[in-house]
Amino acid sequence: MRGKSAKRFIFFATAAVVVGYAIYDYKSSEIRSDHQDKQSLVLPVMADQIHILIFEKGPSAKNSQAIELEHDKEGWKLVRPVQDRANSNIVDEFLEGLAAEKVKDVVVEGDKTDLTNFGLDQPLGKLTVIANSGERTQFSIGQRKNFQGDAFLQKNSEKKVSVVSSTWFEKINKTSLDFRDKRLMRTSNAGTEKIRILQALGARRERIELQKKDSIWTLQDQPKWHLDQNKVRELLSMLNTTDALEFIAEGDAVPAEISKWGLNHPRTQISVQSKDGKVWKADIAAGPDKVHRIRTNDPHLILKISPTDSDKFFQVSRDSFRDRSEPFDFDKNRVQKIEFSIGGKKTEISASSEMGSALISKLKSLSIIDFQNSSLAPLKNEIFLKDKSDQLVFRLQWSELPDSKSNPAQTVSAMTSVYPSRFNLSSEDIHNLKLSEISSAANGKGSSK
Repeated sequence: MRGKSAKRFIFFATAAVVVGYAIYDYKSSEIRSDHQDKQSLVLPVMADQIHILIFEKGPSAKNSQAIELEHDKEGWKLVRPVQDRANSNIVDEFLEGLAAEKVKDVVVEGDKTDLTNFGLDQPLGKLTVIANSGERTQFSIGQRKNFQGDAFLQKNSEKKVSVVSSTWFEKINKTSLDFRDKRLMRTSNAGTEKIRILQALGARRERIELQKKDSIWTLQDQPKWHLDQNKVRELLSMLNTTDALEFIAEGDAVPAEISKWGLNHPRTQISVQSKDGKVWKADIAAGPDKVHRIRTNDPHLILKISPTDSDKFFQVSRDSFRDRSEPFDFDKNRVQKIEFSIGGKKTEISASSEMGSALISKLKSLSIIDFQNSSLAPLKNEIFLKDKSDQLVFRLQWSELPDSKSNPAQTVSAMTSVYPSRFNLSSEDIHNLKLSEISSAANGKGSSK
């Protein structure tokens, strides 16, 4: 028994040693692999340790302008070729990509290295990073490519040429516009309490003044109008998220250019006032050359924007902020009975029926197409929603459905009992109420009145 126990002990002890060695060997291989992986990284520091980033272009580069970016407590800023704020997210993304770059191969090393073979005697450009510690690393990118399209790289003044990915050609050809903060309005809109918009509509001008009180936006001269709060927030968001295509002038341009571009009589003027009294202003115009420009006061710039973006601001009106669902704001829980009249024929159904419940939901979801309606067309069609005491909860009236020739827009004049003026509804929305089908079904059950 003792012999068997001894053999069993030796077996398990040997197995433990073998397994332990295997684990050690695996861990050692993992450590070596990780060490080699780190050694192959081009950048000697972490991305978040970089304080300064410099691009110097060679004579053959697409853009010879040098770029310098510096990080401070507020984020990244441009130092050269202009002094301005940078888009910190874009700079950080660039550095993260740089930190992930690896050396694919070393093609030549030693004192006899001939840089001309790789276009490194007059490089396409040089990229310099300076860490918080002051450590400076410079990368020279050769003008030539290998047969796979990869780039040749020299680090600092080392007598060594490495092969790196082709993305280095894109890196060195970056422009200041790639990193610059291109937003029209750079300040946060969280503290905004007033918005003023002046629209030039031919000889007429429309003035829109929005005021925020107790977290609710209202029109200053029409305080009783219900505004769609999301529409106001969308406007402020557009100012924060719309990017310039080009920086036309740093500061102001000469008066002759201002006049030529139409900025002395802009089509749209916007001012945004925050709680601290600061006012951001913008003038937007489309010049005779069909270039759409915007002049801002903070910072003082003239920018080029896309026609698609400028049109969003040109189309802003008083009505664009109004709540288009307001005429259909009724308490559906009070509704017990539905009556409607189509072409003089009256029908009554229960609000609790499947058809009645669906119709109430459709009425609640209706939305105005156009607020401007001076039509005198008779409102012959009606829907009445009544409570259990037969009192009116809601009424919708509308004109006859038009044909496409007389009314290409396919709208009807309409009015409700909870809204003071007429408006236009989509003919399609009226069709979707399916009143004829409901009437036929109700008549088949003897419910028609």
